[in-house]
Amino acid sequence: MKSSRLSVYLLFIMASLVGLSFNSPQARALYSTMDTGDLLEFGHYQAQVSSQFMTQHSSGMNLVGRFDTYFDDDANLRALIGFGETDFQLGAFVKWMPIPDFQRQPAMGLLMGLLYARDGDSDELGLRFHPLMSKNFSADFGDLTPFASLPFGLRSREGRIDFPLQLVVGSDVRPYQFDHISIRFELGFNLAEAFSYVSLGLVIQIDGAKGLQFTSL
Repeated sequence: MKSSRLSVYLLFIMASLVGLSFNSPQARALYSTMDTGDLLEFGHYQAQVSSQFMTQHSSGMNLVGRFDTYFDDDANLRALIGFGETDFQLGAFVKWMPIPDFQRQPAMGLLMGLLYARDGDSDELGLRFHPLMSKNFSADFGDLTPFASLPFGLRSREGRIDFPLQLVVGSDVRPYQFDHISIRFELGFNLAEAFSYVSLGLVIQIDGAKGLQFTSL
């Protein structure tokens, strides 16, 4: 019964994210991190759909899809595509985590890559760096993985170059009934040339040999 109810809740969250993306006003929003220090094993993949609500300057929203795959024992690759208040965004990233989550030591590393965005009549190209730290904890309901980042980068837009900077905190929450599905949320705070936001996402782990698996029960 608990497993069935959680399945309904997760499907409701996904449907809400999609619905909101087509009913939100426009208001530039980019740069979300939405990641932990966990790495994928060879033959495993991760798909994520998330929303990004502006809390500063405007009230628009983006819907962003991410797909991660194994690259090396201490690195993953990520592709990103998004629509919504920003007309279109496309990105490619590598996540390098040389320091693993072990005993009391948090995972530490860097998410970095290129991000292109089209907003109205303007094109934007950014070189992104997201220093990343996370730590996994076990709770009665499942696994909790808080994460933090200090995203910064170099942005070129309409002939102008600037350096946006933010502070990000969030967490991945995986109920014990779902080994392969988690909910991820994130708060972003503007420090310079950027914006503040709230993000909420649904993450699905995919085994290349077994395909999609939803419950562990």
